[in-house]
Amino acid sequence: MAERGPEAARRPSRRPTLGLLTANIHLGVGATLWAGVLEAAERADANLVCFPGDSLRPSGTPRNVLYELLEGAGLDGVICWTSTLGLPAPGPAAARLVGRLARLGPVVSLNRALEGHESETLLLDSYAGMRKAVSHLVERHGRRRLACLRGPLANPVSLNRFRAYADALARHRIPQDRALVSSSLDYANGAGASAMRVLLDVRGLRPGRDFDAVVACSDALAADALRLLTERGVRVPEDVALISFNDSLEARVSDPPLTSVALPFAELGALAVDTLLARLRGREGAPGGQPRPPSRRVVPGTLVIRRSCGCHSPLVAQGAPDAPAAPGPARPEHAPAARPEPHAPAHPVPHPLPDAGPRPSAAHAPAPSRVRATDAAPGSAHHTGADSGAGAEAGAEAAAAAVTEAVTARGPEAGREPEAGAEAGRGTEAGREAEAGAEPEPEAEGAPLPVEVRGAFRADLADAGGTAFLHALERHLGGRIQSFEDAAAWDRALLRLRARTPPGRRAERLLGQARLMVADKAHRLLEYEHWSKDQEARRLRELATALTTVVDTGAIDEALARHLPGLGVRGHRLVLGPGPGPGPSGGAGAGAGTVPGEVPLPAREPDGTDRPAGDRPGEPPCAVPRFTAVLEPLHIGGEQLGYVVFEAGPARAAARQGALYRALGDQISAALKGVRLFQEVRRARDAAEQASRFKTRLLSNATDELRTPVEAILRHTRPGEPAHEAAGGLLRLIDDLLDLSRSEIDGLDLSRHLLDPRPLLAEVAQGHRLRLPRRLPAVRADPARLRQIVHNLLAAAGHRAELTAEPVPPWLSVTVTSPALALPRGEDEQLFQPFASGGLGLAIARRLAVLHGGSVVPHRGPGGSGFRLDLPLPTPAEPPPKAPGAAAPPGDTLLTVDGTPPELAALARDRGLRPHRPHPDEDVATVLAAHPPAAVVWDAEQATAHEWSTARRLHDHPALRHTPFLLYGLAAAGAGAAPQGGPADLNRALHALRPSHLAAPAVLVDGSAASRERLRRLLTALLPGRQVRAAADGRAALALLAEEAAPGLLVTDRALPDMDGFELVERLPGVPALMLSDAGFTFADVRRAEPHPQLVLLGRDILTEEETAAVLTGLVERGAAQRAADPAPVRYALAYIEQHYRHRFSRWQIAQAAGVSEDHLGRLFHRELGLTLWEYLNRLRIKHAKERLRRSDDSVQTIARAVGFHDRAYFSRVFRKLTGVAPHAYRDALAAEGGKPRDAPAGATVRSPA
Repeated sequence: MAERGPEAARRPSRRPTLGLLTANIHLGVGATLWAGVLEAAERADANLVCFPGDSLRPSGTPRNVLYELLEGAGLDGVICWTSTLGLPAPGPAAARLVGRLARLGPVVSLNRALEGHESETLLLDSYAGMRKAVSHLVERHGRRRLACLRGPLANPVSLNRFRAYADALARHRIPQDRALVSSSLDYANGAGASAMRVLLDVRGLRPGRDFDAVVACSDALAADALRLLTERGVRVPEDVALISFNDSLEARVSDPPLTSVALPFAELGALAVDTLLARLRGREGAPGGQPRPPSRRVVPGTLVIRRSCGCHSPLVAQGAPDAPAAPGPARPEHAPAARPEPHAPAHPVPHPLPDAGPRPSAAHAPAPSRVRATDAAPGSAHHTGADSGAGAEAGAEAAAAAVTEAVTARGPEAGREPEAGAEAGRGTEAGREAEAGAEPEPEAEGAPLPVEVRGAFRADLADAGGTAFLHALERHLGGRIQSFEDAAAWDRALLRLRARTPPGRRAERLLGQARLMVADKAHRLLEYEHWSKDQEARRLRELATALTTVVDTGAIDEALARHLPGLGVRGHRLVLGPGPGPGPSGGAGAGAGTVPGEVPLPAREPDGTDRPAGDRPGEPPCAVPRFTAVLEPLHIGGEQLGYVVFEAGPARAAARQGALYRALGDQISAALKGVRLFQEVRRARDAAEQASRFKTRLLSNATDELRTPVEAILRHTRPGEPAHEAAGGLLRLIDDLLDLSRSEIDGLDLSRHLLDPRPLLAEVAQGHRLRLPRRLPAVRADPARLRQIVHNLLAAAGHRAELTAEPVPPWLSVTVTSPALALPRGEDEQLFQPFASGGLGLAIARRLAVLHGGSVVPHRGPGGSGFRLDLPLPTPAEPPPKAPGAAAPPGDTLLTVDGTPPELAALARDRGLRPHRPHPDEDVATVLAAHPPAAVVWDAEQATAHEWSTARRLHDHPALRHTPFLLYGLAAAGAGAAPQGGPADLNRALHALRPSHLAAPAVLVDGSAASRERLRRLLTALLPGRQVRAAADGRAALALLAEEAAPGLLVTDRALPDMDGFELVERLPGVPALMLSDAGFTFADVRRAEPHPQLVLLGRDILTEEETAAVLTGLVERGAAQRAADPAPVRYALAYIEQHYRHRFSRWQIAQAAGVSEDHLGRLFHRELGLTLWEYLNRLRIKHAKERLRRSDDSVQTIARAVGFHDRAYFSRVFRKLTGVAPHAYRDALAAEGGKPRDAPAGATVRSPA
């Protein structure tokens, strides 16, 4: 079992496990401190478990459930960022947390003492930083009237900074003017601008006279103030100097950049780890068990000099004639020389990325605090200011910023001034050399120029043609520059080398090229940063998509195991809290547990116990790899779902992933909530279905029991007798009860087909008054159910009911009224409730009408009240798009297939519609644009072949897919003689009505609507009496072919939207076919066409319409008979011309490709296409030339050469012969017409507007 507690004996070989308790690792300074803790824990070979909860507010937050897991994580010690947690705080939650910390053992508290607990306390010295900032303004720039934008009074860090401001003024003997101090401010967006308005407008202070400098307690306040001063025309720093705190993103991206005090949170985190480990070592081996932590307890800040205070940029200073060699940034005395920065390890490991420079690991990339600050917009709630008991350290002071592109500004532009008394190197050998004017070696600056590089540089200075220096530099840059800071340090080292080198053109050229190489490497690092962020965002989107489809926790685990490694997360353990669904689940070796309890850390055994190193025979000490674990709570609002343990990668990668862990936690929480909701809905649905099945079974059994005696009564009585009539009514009631129960579970089945409703209505309404036209259009309905609907409506209307019916596109309206029926207003919906009107008839009628796509509604009119049944008229695409009861379509035209049926005149007169019979040569799209249709009318009783072809053409047009068809005479035409035997839909009705003597149709398949319509007109004129079926893609064509017999002709495009034309040709062996192609044909196409001798290949827009008609006529006349000549030579010649038209070639070369003699090929080619080889070639070249004239601004000479003409004059003659205009006139005509492409073939004449 695990050994825990402050008194547990620790074996020296056991790797310590440290905990980090914080409110934030993903924003600002929270991410910076996290990076420092990670780097120090990895360097010390210690396990690390992070608990990123939230501040301890009285109301509580869902994330604070993580604090209950402290005792189950097997921690040896804890680093507690006390200030971000808001401790000390009132309430039982804070008391419980302090109690847990007391039971855990050594605790290091950051930025505030942990009351009631004996812990080490480490502090950031904001006081010294503020004093340094004020002293810089007074001593360096002579500013004496310093205004102050102070932070909130409840924030102890803000109060400490204001106290330092006041003490600094007193130190410089400057009286404090309360008029120059703003009132207490929070760190909300715009707070700095509001405070500056008070100083300027309310107090009447004049910038440059009443105050000449502003000191802000955070960068957020300073950035707001800077924007307002700039809007008012106040110059910064000329009129007013500006200095701030936190060195966040706002400080670097402002114009001018803000001089700011940077607080080393990363160093604070590393110092906390060292202190805690020293305490643990002291417990293990120190005499008396006394801890031996580092002596430092306070970490000072650093003043980062930029232009807002009045200092010049370091780049400007380096350009001065007497400027010294660019020095490296000074190192404060609190930064140990032997300890590398968290983002710049002592031994960088190269990660080569092809064509993008070396791949920087997370630790080599910009400091995590700088990166993560981009996650919060400036001025947001997270960009608040100083440390606060309510977690404000995760705000603006916590927003000490990310780098992205601005990291370079922190390098060359930002020079850091050390704190007073902290000048690095003072008293050391390097410091004495610097004081004596000697240049320290590059190794002392943290960016060494290797001996090989310096030796190669000296050699190349002596050898005018040598390149050894640049080659050596290139080799070293690949492995040593892993971050922007590395690049800046190498650039400074090169500048120092230039300062020590005697002036000369050779030296300047070598060093200039070397600096360009360093800059190129930095640029590639920046590109890689952008690329890696894009990849992470893409993978997160993929994970989110995967999680939206899961239906159980096992699927969540599988999705995480599949996607997390790509995000740099080694593994996960998913632990679910109380709630519906299965228990704990885990991926990558997940452990079991519930909230709270044992935390399944990566170094745990499957049974949840610790696995100390060396506990197994033959196992070396510390054989278990170290781990870094981040816990994320899973919750939706206040509902706790559990938590997840992420096993982080190396410190360099994990330092940048604080926001990633939180985003993953949110995604998993949403997925878990969705799974639980899905399970609840499924259980509720199953329970409802079970209850419904039970009710239906009970009702079915009851109706069967009731039906038996009723049917016996009907058998023993005669029609007309009161007992017989009453038994019939009772039997109908039983049937209605059964139908009602089935409809509630969608158990009613319809057998719908097209039928003539008039005979059915007349049959059901016997004994009632009928007012029906001579004929009614067909509707798609279940005849038995339609009888039931009409019978129920008649029964509800009473004995004096009257039934009328008329088409009202898109509906057939059947109205049942009675003068004796009165329907109360305002109770329409109540009428259709079961037993509301004394029975079930209306409820069943309405449900059956809805199943038909229609409706039943109350009707009130002059002749009495009643009910109206609306049934949808058939459309080519079922179901109709309009909702039941919706208004008629906006069309004002009735498209008629034949003449004028008798019913058409009355319908047009009553509805205000205008009949229009489209001509066979009319473009349907043009007709529809000019005359929007309300319906299509066709009398099929005496249909001719031509009328049938027109009806099929209108049925197949895409714009009429949802237009209702008024189909008269269906039964008389033999397509629906019996109501039970009609066609299932309109398409099958048309198929059944097809005249037997109609010739095989021509099928046209083309993805271009304009080209399809042009070819359809051509085929209609060429093949009178033959139907032309058109389709926009291969699937639609296959559907047409499934309905028809084998077509007599196929015209298809080579490249259809969903398949290629060869697939259609292969499904229709022996059918004459013409295949067109915009891109020409290849020899592979020719080989694929070999099994199809009836196929003709042709480039699109090469032939005129007359020439194309001649080719089609030849195809139809030959029919299915074998062609007299082998088509292969013509096809190979065509493919050769298409592939080589840009080049010069001879007839002999074409004949060689075709495998026949030149003369024989010429005769075959002309017989097949009606053109000679050279005519086809010239037309093909002119077609491509026209395309280039439309789409490019190239000169005529350039276009001529591009399409195979090497003589511009000859090109112009051919172009004019084939198009009727010169090339430049053709281009001018296009420009005058708006540059719209023409669809005319190459052989067609195009006249210019002149």
